[in-house]
Amino acid sequence: TGATTAGTGEFPSGWGQRYTAEGRVYFVDHNTRTTTWVDPRCQQYGGQNANSRTIQQQPVSQLEPLPSGWEMR
Repeated sequence: TGATTAGTGEFPSGWGQRYTAEGRVYFVDHNTRTTTWVDPRCQQYGGQNANSRTIQQQPVSQLEPLPSGWEMR
């Protein structure tokens, strides 16, 4: 559906939120100069400490098409 569930609270240091030309929200990690559809405030944390992140990866075949003007790198 392209829907993004909004997180709550402040973004982690170096993160921001932007919108595509079609109005879809995405998130920018200025620390690593990467973007993602996943709100960093909604990341699931696991392991023995809060610095251990569990990120669910999806095969490229299951991802939605990119908005017009975007490219995968």
